[in-house]
Amino acid sequence: MTPPSHTLETPPKKSRSGTRWRMELIGSLVVLALAVFISHFTDLDMTVARIFHAQQQSDAAGILDKLWSWFYHAVGTVTVSFVVVLLAGLITSLVASRFRNWRFHFLYGIFVILFGHGLVINGILKEAVGRPRPRNIIEFGGTLDYHSILQPLPGSHHLSFPCGHASIIFAMYAIYFIIPRRLRLVRGLVFVAVTIAGTISGFGRIAVGAHFLTDVIATGALVFLTAHVLYYGILKIPNREDNHDVTAQSGFWTLMPLGLLSAIIIAIGGIFAIPLNRTFSHVVPVDGRALAVDIRLRRSNAEITFTNAAEFMIRGEMEGFRGFNDNTGHRFRTTDNADVTVVRFEAKPRGWLSDVDSVVSAAIPSNHVTTIRIELEDSQIRLDGSVPPTGLRIEAIGSRVMAPDSWSQLAVSNQWMSIRKGRKTLYFRGDPRQSGLDLEPTTESD
Repeated sequence: MTPPSHTLETPPKKSRSGTRWRMELIGSLVVLALAVFISHFTDLDMTVARIFHAQQQSDAAGILDKLWSWFYHAVGTVTVSFVVVLLAGLITSLVASRFRNWRFHFLYGIFVILFGHGLVINGILKEAVGRPRPRNIIEFGGTLDYHSILQPLPGSHHLSFPCGHASIIFAMYAIYFIIPRRLRLVRGLVFVAVTIAGTISGFGRIAVGAHFLTDVIATGALVFLTAHVLYYGILKIPNREDNHDVTAQSGFWTLMPLGLLSAIIIAIGGIFAIPLNRTFSHVVPVDGRALAVDIRLRRSNAEITFTNAAEFMIRGEMEGFRGFNDNTGHRFRTTDNADVTVVRFEAKPRGWLSDVDSVVSAAIPSNHVTTIRIELEDSQIRLDGSVPPTGLRIEAIGSRVMAPDSWSQLAVSNQWMSIRKGRKTLYFRGDPRQSGLDLEPTTESD
């Protein structure tokens, strides 16, 4: 009797990554922990911010601003170019059998951008942490105290941590993982190049007061961690590389539609989410006429000084991203009515792709003003002057208002009054709706 034959199946090979994946994981976690430690227990963030703030006030500011602006506007081009290359590689691997084993690699690169730069950095952490930017800090002309990464202000619309611009450069860590593991020198050079490029991009954001040093360091570590988890844990690319059989492509056709859709969305976003960096400056001479001022701000950091000058001045900048057809929200208009000049200024970006912050500085001649209406939404404003001007009215939603101690009970010990829910309206003396006898500021909810 012939004994039954047995077919011996060779078990899948274990990945040859060895301890490398552990070293990469531990290294990135250590860098992330170091960034958190520095932000919370040292003054390095503020020290670096002071250096760049001083540079902004120096004679070399104009030259360096052009360099940082170039890095800022290059992000969209880099995003689109990287995605186009990955998408072209993915399509090539579908139609050319010789590139079949690279399908998951190109898909992986797209997922690193989608989940690293998109979901983790910009989708979750920015809104969850709400860390104030350097330009929001009192020392640099803002309205808030310094907050470390461990002191979040969720829902505050402050977006210092993490650094979204640097994250798209750090997303190129995907190239480091895609390169065959046997090419260690090439891998190392790519890792160093991406780290340097991402850091330079981050320094460009630090220079304009948009991020702290630890925001950039932590962003690099977080994107690398995301790329690491996708490479080793979710897509298991090392195992697929080491087992050259049909199982190396298992699950590909399930993930491919998501990858193609992600690439298209990212490319469209890179094309139509146009970087915005616009400065503005407007001056209105008084010329013996009275002024009625109407200022409307959204997601702004503003400082308004009431002076005895003979002109109205407002200047600042708007920065972020806007859609191809979105309204930047920057409007300035003057209208002459009888003996009164009506001045209207607005910095309220609109559009579903808009993500714009503004910094506004204004000097208002209080001795020539009849009414001043300031509307705030998710903003911070610092008021300065010896006394509240006649007819000042502030309407605020989710904002913070600060006035000098001399303005009676509005500011106690120079602390902020935080308006988080609903709309609050602040009336100061001289408001036409008041009797004229009540000289203290009052508040009411609309």
